[in-house]
Amino acid sequence: ADTLVIGGKAVGAGQPVFVVAETANAHNGDFGQAKALVRAAADAGADAVKIQFIRADALVVKGHPRYAHFKKLEFYDEQWAELFRLAQSVGLPVLADVFDAAGVETLVRLGVAGLKLHASDTCHAALIRRVAETQLPVFLSAGGAFPDELECAIEQLRMNGPCPIVLMHGYQAYPTDDSDLHLRRLVTLKEHFNLPVGLQDHLDGASPKAMLAPQLALGLGLSVIEKHLTLDRAAKGIDYYSSLNPDEFHHMVRGIREAETLLGSPRLAMSEQERTYRQHVRKVVVAAKPIRSGELFRAERLTGKR
Repeated sequence: ADTLVIGGKAVGAGQPVFVVAETANAHNGDFGQAKALVRAAADAGADAVKIQFIRADALVVKGHPRYAHFKKLEFYDEQWAELFRLAQSVGLPVLADVFDAAGVETLVRLGVAGLKLHASDTCHAALIRRVAETQLPVFLSAGGAFPDELECAIEQLRMNGPCPIVLMHGYQAYPTDDSDLHLRRLVTLKEHFNLPVGLQDHLDGASPKAMLAPQLALGLGLSVIEKHLTLDRAAKGIDYYSSLNPDEFHHMVRGIREAETLLGSPRLAMSEQERTYRQHVRKVVVAAKPIRSGELFRAERLTGKR
């Protein structure tokens, strides 16, 4: 399976889970909120922050009912540059959804640490090729994609890169139903494609299961958790459905790290404490009754005791 390094941290089998704070559109088009989200991601213990590098004209046709919505979410390149500098200052690499080749050029110039191919672009061959050519880590969304479409995208990424790939399981249904999460698919994706897998669960952010799902997924061998972050879910801004508040995100990260401790190592090796336990509890052979000098040892004369 692929292994990759983002912001100096190894991502893949045997490594700590890489936690991505997805800010998406939670800034509501307000650059001040975008900066606050980056700071909140760092404070909450995220390993990286992810943005959606949106240009409305590259995403939807002008007659699309959400064209004005996406137009409102655009920032100037100078603002994005400032956001990247802020992330760097708080120790967070920046990942980005990218929707067109021009966006790839800008993001590479800004120093993006990895690119995400959204479900919109699973079959967008030209964009896939351009993303591959950067040789940056690529997060490929598996949501809403058939296996043969993923095979094709992976093949194009490998032919035109090569670039390390993580398959991201999950999709946004504002929010996604619990019964439609199917965490066991993580195992299927990992085994079928022989790639690291990640979870983008999109469950209701107000539900306790939004905290539970990432911890359950740890036991299925995933490498990346991507979770939406908002400053205040109660305000019901853009992308609030599946978002955690900063304190909740921090609680989630802490729970993930605690769960990782419990999962431990797959190696069949003993710790010093286990060796001490073994010494204290393992029975040894002792006499079951007094044995006279010269007497033949028989099984009934022996037993096991601590």
